Amino acid sequence: MSLGIKKLTPEILANIALAIFAFILVVRFNRQYTTYAWIVAGLFVVYDIFHSWKNGLAILSEIHLKNLAVWGILAMYILFNLASLARLDSEDIHLTIAMTKFTLPLWLLLYINGKYDVQKGLIYGISLGALALTLVGAYQFIHHPVIGFRIISIFQTGNQFATMIALLLPFTVYGVYFFQNKLEKSFEIIVTLLLIGNLVLTRSRGGILGIAVAIVFSIIICALLLARSIGWKKIMTAILAAFIIAGSGAYVIGTINHERFKDPMNFNNGEERVLLWKASLRMWEDNKLLGIGISHFNDTYYSAKYHPKEGREKNLGVPHSTPLQFLACTGIVGLIGYLLHLLTTFVFTCQEVVNKRYRALAAAFLISFGAFTAQGLVDMTITSKTPAQLYFLLLGFFLSMILKNRKQG
Repeated sequence: MSLGIKKLTPEILANIALAIFAFILVVRFNRQYTTYAWIVAGLFVVYDIFHSWKNGLAILSEIHLKNLAVWGILAMYILFNLASLARLDSEDIHLTIAMTKFTLPLWLLLYINGKYDVQKGLIYGISLGALALTLVGAYQFIHHPVIGFRIISIFQTGNQFATMIALLLPFTVYGVYFFQNKLEKSFEIIVTLLLIGNLVLTRSRGGILGIAVAIVFSIIICALLLARSIGWKKIMTAILAAFIIAGSGAYVIGTINHERFKDPMNFNNGEERVLLWKASLRMWEDNKLLGIGISHFNDTYYSAKYHPKEGREKNLGVPHSTPLQFLACTGIVGLIGYLLHLLTTFVFTCQEVVNKRYRALAAAFLISFGAFTAQGLVDMTITSKTPAQLYFLLLGFFLSMILKNRKQG
């Protein structure tokens, strides 16, 4: 695939750098790979600063950062860090700072995509990374063709793989819309189909439920926002599609339950999720304002005061629910920050669905955002490094395109 630019201009170098950066963030075999991604990004930033200074150009992009979504992100992490600072706990402070760094891909995209058009390079990187993940998943399935076998690709669990797929899938679909070349469009279709197949094979009920709920929710939201311009026939078609997707998701989840427990309606399956959630609420009730501390959940859960007698699993360092992690570990202060981010990002995205120029991109991010948030109800998302970095990369892509368009407009 060619970017169609023969001369190595700053823009083509930006596309190459972002393609490599995105690919590594998606395909992260170990922590060293993230370092390589930042080395590539850092080299381009240094080059760009020197190039801009040498040619008398503005070093920073001129996109307007004072908008609802950016304020929501800043509010979340300011409150998150304040909750740890107020506890005067060095472990909490170090961990919250580390989690705040998960947002760095967003700021990188606002800088680079604010100056150059890197949309094509970024989609290449995301799609090639998705292809690599799904090929590993397909290889695992081919070598273990057993009913109920869960593929994990390069991740520790199928749930982690499903979270990544839920983030990537809407953007490979966007790639099908974005590319006009038949070869590129065909490539995006193949990657999209591989992602769907791998999602089912992860047997992750949370991942499948998350993407199904997000698609249905996004269809309904888009239909309501665009009701006047698209007409009732398209609205009814959208509602029918939502019912089909919801039914398909329910069928797949029921099949997974039947395979595991011989009961399509068994959602508890003896795991400690419910016990974890109940214990998390008790922790919050005893520490309402600031929580128990983001680095102390494991020790607190296994203490005599909070550990349930029925509990059997070991080393459950998180409550397997993002809202409950904020509530139990950072109290009302941290939870308010998280909810502010969700609310401001949702409102900002809905505003851009109405914008015809970037409607497809806004719809893609709305689905990724919805799936990430929905799965976060039953698993760890924004506080887990690998999916959080990808989430902020996609959010940075979406925000930078919209804000750049506003500046030019």
